[in-house]
Amino acid sequence: MPDLPEPPQSVHLMLNFKANWVVLQPGDDDQCFDLYPEESLEQWHKARGLWVD
Repeated sequence: MPDLPEPPQSVHLMLNFKANWVVLQPGDDDQCFDLYPEESLEQWHKARGLWVD
């Protein structure tokens, strides 16, 4: 399996349920969601040309 490239951004989700001791340090381009985003994992990957069948 090939190495994966470094991601340009991260998605932080389910933040309503993170432990109190967790310190969120999102990057400038990161997305943060209290629960789940509207976009599914499949939709997210397809929108970025990263989906593999």
